Amino acid sequence: MTNCAELGDVIDGECSGVGCCQASIPGGVNNVQVILDSFHNHSSVHTFNPCNAAFPVAKDAYTFYRWSLNQPVEYWKSLRLPVVLNWTIGRKNCTVVKEDGSCLCKENTVCYDPVHEFGYRCNCTDGYSGNPYHPRGCTGVGGGIITLLLFGFLLHFKREETKTRKIRESFFRQNGGLLLHEKLLGREVDTLKIFTMQELEAACNNFSDENIIGKGGFGVVYKVNNRHVVKLLGCELPLSVYEFINNGTLYDHLNDPAKASILKWNVRLNIASEVANVLSYLHTTISTPIIHRDIKSMNILLDESYTAKVTDFGASRLIPPDKTQFSTMVLGTRGYLDPEYMQTGELTEKSDVYSFGVVLLELLTREKAIISNVRSEAERLLTMHFFLNIKEGRLLDILDINIVKERTIEEIQQMANLARWCLMLKGEERPTMKEVAMELETIKRKGSHIALEE
Repeated sequence: MTNCAELGDVIDGECSGVGCCQASIPGGVNNVQVILDSFHNHSSVHTFNPCNAAFPVAKDAYTFYRWSLNQPVEYWKSLRLPVVLNWTIGRKNCTVVKEDGSCLCKENTVCYDPVHEFGYRCNCTDGYSGNPYHPRGCTGVGGGIITLLLFGFLLHFKREETKTRKIRESFFRQNGGLLLHEKLLGREVDTLKIFTMQELEAACNNFSDENIIGKGGFGVVYKVNNRHVVKLLGCELPLSVYEFINNGTLYDHLNDPAKASILKWNVRLNIASEVANVLSYLHTTISTPIIHRDIKSMNILLDESYTAKVTDFGASRLIPPDKTQFSTMVLGTRGYLDPEYMQTGELTEKSDVYSFGVVLLELLTREKAIISNVRSEAERLLTMHFFLNIKEGRLLDILDINIVKERTIEEIQQMANLARWCLMLKGEERPTMKEVAMELETIKRKGSHIALEE
């Protein structure tokens, strides 16, 4: 609402309620209604303000001046101003369209879920530019730079032009690529296997559809039956070969009642602790810290002994030297995204902390990050559902009954408190992943002590 008793009150360049007001349109809003009305039909201000006008405009693209109030209706009707529209494809998110095969993102692209909106969008992956919706629309730039992420058992090569790839491969072999890997990981050189394309074609049955185990933003994932990749990693540029984890994802187990019954409290606590230690390692231990940027239950694999392994580093970012935060395009998965990061575009290690907090809630409640069967729209996000029930003292009502039966309520309460700490709206008020890992170890030790006493 605006108020303007006399022209002298108006300040050029300001739109803060005197003669002019403005409001941002938040993401996810389906309808916006603007009411043009006047208290006294402009009768008291008609000499300098004969009409009302309202219009959408890109941020900072319009400047309000005192003389604007004197313009007739025809002026406002003929006004042409830029508007930025956010759009999405359909109403399904990336996870769903990847599973049903309807994802329109082409080669060398990444699918991402926009913040507070339905549907999905596509972007060219780092090192590529073009139209991510057009076949061969994203092509290499700057000579096709290789990006190396060297930690644990991860070595990822971006796709390159054939000629450049051969040059890079030769350079990698001849100029210390293996030695660099050895230096960073403290392991023997022969722990990294360089595969030939012929070996990979044979191992994957000529990349048969029968060997496909999933599709991600970086391409199709095949099961590799080869004795060289039981625990080791290998590569044939631009392909990567990972250890095959055969027990599915944490998401699969939590959302399958039969599998969930196997996830006893101590198993869930161990999974949380192992993932926290991985993130703490990425944030604080390696020389160039890494922010995962897409921590979620679907990106946590479980082996046959239910040991957790973090995967899918497609959205990960190296933290620039001497920077604790930096601006970047918002990427991640709806329901797990740090709200501060969504609003500011400033990525920090605390963004991973927030996402991990959502994973803790999944372990506690067995609910999905976005709940479909709640009573109100406000509670569709698991985080909001959690906070509303905590506020009303109803934590027990939302916990997974399987873990409540195990008489571990004190440990469950401690994990719930830790989750609440991780999910603070301001990143500076959240713990570091190192503190989270230490807290989970404390909870585990207390549980072990109680078990020994019993």
